[in-house]
Amino acid sequence: MKRLGLWVGVLLVVGCGSSHTGTDDGGADGEIVIMFDGTLPDGGADGGPAMNCGNGNIDPGEQCDDHNTASGDGCSASCRREAYCGDATTDPGEECDDGNIVSGDGCRSDCQSDETCGNGIVDSHLGEVCDGPAPCAVDCHSILGCGDGSVMTPEQCDDSNQFQFDTCGADCRTTVSMIINDLNLGSRTEGCDYSGDGRPDNRFASALGLAAGVFGGFLNMQITSGNLLLVLSYLGLDDATVTSDSDFRIAWLIGGDADADASNNFSGSGSFFAQTMSLNPDGTAATTIQSAVASHTLTGGPETIPLPFAAGFGISLEQGRVEGMTNAALGIDDGLLCGGIPISLLQLLGAALGGIGGGLVIADPCDGGEPATLADVIVGGGTVMVNVGGMSLPVPFRATSPDLDLDGDGLEGFTVLEDGPADCQAVVTSCKDGDGTEIPGRGCYANAAIQDGYSAAFTFTAVHANLVAAP
Repeated sequence: MKRLGLWVGVLLVVGCGSSHTGTDDGGADGEIVIMFDGTLPDGGADGGPAMNCGNGNIDPGEQCDDHNTASGDGCSASCRREAYCGDATTDPGEECDDGNIVSGDGCRSDCQSDETCGNGIVDSHLGEVCDGPAPCAVDCHSILGCGDGSVMTPEQCDDSNQFQFDTCGADCRTTVSMIINDLNLGSRTEGCDYSGDGRPDNRFASALGLAAGVFGGFLNMQITSGNLLLVLSYLGLDDATVTSDSDFRIAWLIGGDADADASNNFSGSGSFFAQTMSLNPDGTAATTIQSAVASHTLTGGPETIPLPFAAGFGISLEQGRVEGMTNAALGIDDGLLCGGIPISLLQLLGAALGGIGGGLVIADPCDGGEPATLADVIVGGGTVMVNVGGMSLPVPFRATSPDLDLDGDGLEGFTVLEDGPADCQAVVTSCKDGDGTEIPGRGCYANAAIQDGYSAAFTFTAVHANLVAAP
């Protein structure tokens, strides 16, 4: 697979003599207003392009920016997305569109199924294992004869049960599964194209700066040590070689080590079980990703994909995507996991970074109020002290704005206070929603209306694994 090889992002460097994107709307002394001008964030007064539309960066008020101001190419002249799944309009080629990209609510995340039994589409996310005439059950959740312990054509196996996540699935097909054996934060030159400009988007890596290596190393350590077992299992797969199949799902599971031996986890024959935390009460996977593979090129999503970092802690990747190359050993090479990390979750990231060696110290806030969070540091810039291996090291962050419009109203803006006592931490003092609504106050990025986030990309590889029933 050829991955997008250039990265373009806007670094909003806040401070004396620095530059920023947006307009200083006359804030108080020491305040930098990082937002759009006026009350028409989605375009000019005449309905034409927004001020920065066409520059290749998704700026406040924009939903996309493909380096031009031409309509009809997926991104309009005013940098608004055109006719896409999730726009609440059933466009040609779509079976439905309910205004979101979430499966299991009556319209599949790719707008290709109304998720009803009898429509001829196996909606694995809802627990369907077939969809058609007998021997498919009337509720599409079982196949006549599957689970009786006798292998009859067209069954591939029959283990006397209809549990999905063991060696023989609920459709009496041999389960094909993998375990991620390497997972790291991608560089700024690796990512999926969310802006529509043909270039990768990974502003999260840019936002972390030098901390990206620390964070990526911590994440990969959880994988290689066996503390975090991410197991992927194919559902509804017609091609057992995973070479070409246009319609299946990948179950995203938290695994348990079936033999409690971490030394063979990545051997290609390690055995794992699906932990209940990643399953629904009916035994179906809580997270599945609509996918396809053509000539070994795997693509999946968009779906909301949870990404745990350690036991009891993690984030979600909104509009998540999976890419990679499947191989003959039933693994994945050159994998890429992309999505948007909501700004409201960034304060949780401080706990992850702080857990490396035991500490992350953020300077006192410039306004003298509540302690600053990592969200303040990323939006406003600053330097934090991180304890790594017993050494306290300064880690600088460049002020970086979100670049993914996750709620569909245009990118949001922020007012940052950076003037105060010496070496104080700049903090967000107000937010402006994509529709122009002002939300004052510290911590405004946690308001339900502020849902935008940072594009992120994680590289990964996966090797074949065996799923067995939980003990």
